[in-house]
Amino acid sequence: MCIAHAELPGILHIQDIAETLIHLKNGPFLLCRLIANAPDSFSEVCLSLISNGEKQDEDTSWGCIRMQALHLLCQMNPHQALVIRAKAVEMCRMPGLAVLLTLSHCNGNADIEEPSSSDLVAFVSGILLGSDDKVRTWFAQYVRNCQKKGESGKDTTLQALRDELLQRLQRLLHFSSEEQDLSDSRVVQANSLLRLFCALRGIAGLKFTEEEVVVLVRLLTSHPPPSPAGIRFVSLGLCMLLACPSLVLDHEKQVVQWIQWLMEEESYFGRTSGVHASFGEMLLLIAIHFHGNQVAPITELVCSTLGMKIPIRQNSLSKMKNIFTLELFTDQVVTAHAVKVAVTPNLSSNTIGFLPVHCIYQLLKSRAFTKHKVRIKDWVYKQICASIPPLHPILPALVEVYVNSVIVPSSKGSHDTTNEPLSEEEISVVFGNSLQNGEAPMKQTSASAGFATLGDDSNNQMAPQLLLLYYLLLYEDTRLNSMKAIVVSGRKEKRYSGDFLAQLPMRYLVVTAQRDERFAGLFPPLLRLLATHYPHLCMSMIGCVERVEHQLLLFLDKDSDLD
Repeated sequence: MCIAHAELPGILHIQDIAETLIHLKNGPFLLCRLIANAPDSFSEVCLSLISNGEKQDEDTSWGCIRMQALHLLCQMNPHQALVIRAKAVEMCRMPGLAVLLTLSHCNGNADIEEPSSSDLVAFVSGILLGSDDKVRTWFAQYVRNCQKKGESGKDTTLQALRDELLQRLQRLLHFSSEEQDLSDSRVVQANSLLRLFCALRGIAGLKFTEEEVVVLVRLLTSHPPPSPAGIRFVSLGLCMLLACPSLVLDHEKQVVQWIQWLMEEESYFGRTSGVHASFGEMLLLIAIHFHGNQVAPITELVCSTLGMKIPIRQNSLSKMKNIFTLELFTDQVVTAHAVKVAVTPNLSSNTIGFLPVHCIYQLLKSRAFTKHKVRIKDWVYKQICASIPPLHPILPALVEVYVNSVIVPSSKGSHDTTNEPLSEEEISVVFGNSLQNGEAPMKQTSASAGFATLGDDSNNQMAPQLLLLYYLLLYEDTRLNSMKAIVVSGRKEKRYSGDFLAQLPMRYLVVTAQRDERFAGLFPPLLRLLATHYPHLCMSMIGCVERVEHQLLLFLDKDSDLD
């Protein structure tokens, strides 16, 4: 056959011979001998076999034989194995072959302990978490088909993949100390494996075996070191418990003990790692959403942390809900703990992660502080004062729910169900010397600007001043709109004096919010409130802006004439 192909290449095409051989007894071995005598045709034959293969190669016996033939060919030429694997993925054909070649590449390394020894985790994660929906659906179907085989599926490539991943989990646990402390050198590997198992479960529909559940729970309830990778490990572990509820069913006690350990060690993680341990806020936020029966925010939190979109059913979270709301974070514990959490210094839109302000916002929205008579005014005031531009989008929303909780009671006729408003003295501290008959103190006058400049922006007081102005205007607006209910209930709401409001540099602050894109999110509601309660300021502000635009146009015209 080798001689015939060499002498009659125009009649006996190598691709046709390959397709014929794989249908014969011992055909894959004969094909290997043929390619050994015609090595130049290796890529051509492999591509032909893949393109003529099935989308799910292990569904039929002929598909398995084709996979065996390609695997033998790649064993002859291992340097081309990953190229052939890439072609299989590109064509969305023969997923079993892709997995088999990856496992062979993994086992062919001398030191399988090192994370660089294999791209197994990276390859499967890249398929399931990549941007190609067609490839992701193709591989997910492969996982489901292999699982449907039941007992007969024990010899599939999927089972070999699971065995290899399980060994990696066990290897990580082996390197843990007797106190269940996971070493820092293994945390990054553990993070990748946890994300991969979440993707296999949530995207591909993989059902964990009892052995996998035991090892996964042992790993994710390990004690990582206080490092950025350790904090990431904890966040992934929390979200995996929510995304894969089957892990909790028979290991509730172990999970509860681990979460209790997190509650105790949160501050230590933050001090030692040098980064903010956001899993403390994540715990609070999860508890708050559970208390409010809000599954959608929990799903969004889990998906954003894991970096994948997976479905989470409400009934599947019942066990975790009981753990959080009945055993660990009762409503009173949540409010008492939240108010003790330190505010975020220099809070801006550049600050990422789950922050204390998110927790306070949700608790204010659900009226938890007024329900348990927890004083929250000081915390809100401190966080406003600790804000800097560009403005974080949660801050205007925080002001809105706080104002609503100050004026509108959670139950009719009860003054005890409202929060305490900010005092004029507290607000005056933030504005300082700018309280001068409503005008900003002039540091310098610019004819081209058309208005005075408020001090030096380096002290980062502009963000707190704008937020407090928004608070005052919104407070007065809400108070006036709720006046009928206030009079009927006989309550006495705080009213800010007209003299105090007249001292605020409202026009300057609103113009600044308009001109500075760092405050873009606050300008529309500020302008609406100012137009409602101080329309005369809006008119003068419009005139001021028109003068600025006119002077700017004159300047540009003169500049063009000089050119």
